[in-house]
Amino acid sequence: MSLPEKEYFAIEEIERRWGTERVDTIYYAENGLLEVATRVVGVVIETGIIETEPDGRWFKLLEDHARYSGLLTLRACDLATIFRRGSAVINFFDSGATAGTVTSSSRQMGSMCVSATLS
Repeated sequence: MSLPEKEYFAIEEIERRWGTERVDTIYYAENGLLEVATRVVGVVIETGIIETEPDGRWFKLLEDHARYSGLLTLRACDLATIFRRGSAVINFFDSGATAGTVTSSSRQMGSMCVSATLS
């Protein structure tokens, strides 16, 4: 009986398979060439809109919140902190292909707080 295909690999597995070192993996991740995710279990995720005021200040308009368990893709700015410091508290993430784009001075947002650690 054959095992099912893996949907994701640990960073160490990728480095072994590609024959790369950590510095290369960091480059690929920070430049969007490698998607890095963390597993979360039972975290509350808030979704809604971030409105920007004319003076540049912003505020959140909460639309919904739900518990989520699964893989969550990390943003490049969070990866830079994780790779530099070894861990980070993540408060925002882009939740979809259009998230993070500015349309009518608003953007989609997702919010959570999780500690991601790279060993």
